[in-house]
Formats: sequence, structure tokens, C-alpha cells
Amino acid sequence: MLSRLVAPLVFIIALVALAFVMQTLGSSPSDDKPLTGPELLKQFEIVEIVPPAAAVTDRGNKKLDLSTLFTKPTLVTFWSVNCGECDTGLPVLDNFAKSQNQISVILIDTKDASEDAEAKLKSLNVTTATYYDSDGSTFQNWEATMPASYFVINGKIKYYFPGRIGQEHLDALLTVN
Repeated sequence: MLSRLVAPLVFIIALVALAFVMQTLGSSPSDDKPLTGPELLKQFEIVEIVPPAAAVTDRGNKKLDLSTLFTKPTLVTFWSVNCGECDTGLPVLDNFAKSQNQISVILIDTKDASEDAEAKLKSLNVTTATYYDSDGSTFQNWEATMPASYFVINGKIKYYFPGRIGQEHLDALLTVN
């Protein structure tokens, strides 16, 4: 009976040893510094394109062309009331918008009733300018995911961040000319 257990036990020990060796070989030296600034943003860089046409409404239900808001470098973030990642990311974006004046931050709620979106923003204590894409056409034209952020500079999209954008990426955007 014991001899039947030896082979599987040796196999398991060999697998654990292999996993340890692979982990050790794959880990980077402790003196490696995390990527910052342009190096960090490189993976999100796209061929610069003019943002697609987009009509959104403001809190007063006034329709406007989104491109008129790109007067300086702008981070456009699509979000939705039912997006769990947005619950975490929107307060980070709001704090970023309040802490600097180099980059405009625009939030676009997609396919929600404006009352629901306003209630969500209030529950998260988010006060950053929010616009509404009630029919989802802007979201579709921009081929966005949920959530998604686009960095527009000089009238063109330079970076695309699928998913929730992190503070380290926001800080890196401050280094972009």
C-alpha cells in the first residue's frame, strides 16, 4: 500500500520544486524600480487619432459637442451606475481632478437615467464634471469598454486605458507634453 503512495508523492514534490524554481527564475531583482512617467504610459499609447464625433448632454440636459471641451489635455472616462470598477475608480478620478489643473477630467455616464447617475455620484462624493450619453451612441462611437479612459491632447487621442485607471497612470499623465 505504501509503495502505491510513493510515486504520486514524489510527483507532487517534483511539481512543487519546479514551481519554486520557475518563481525564482521569473522574479525580477529587488533593485528594479517600478515604471513611471512615459515608460508606464507606453503600453497604453495608441496611434494618435482624432476623437470620434460625440454629442452628450450636461446636467441641465443641454446637448453639446464633446470636442468643444478639449481646450487643454483631457482625460475622458466612460462609466456606468452598474459598473463595480467605477465605484472604486470614480473617487480616484475626482481626487485627481481636484488636485491639479493641468488636465481636465470629464466623466461620461453611459446608458443610465441622469437621476440614477447623479445619485451614484452623490453616494461616492464625486463632484467632477459629468456628462450623459443616455443612448450609448458616444460609448459605441468611441468603441469603449466599461470603464474606459482616453487621454486627449492636442485634439487627438494619445492613450487608451481599458478598465479602471490607477493613480500611478494619472500621475504619469502629468508628465506628458
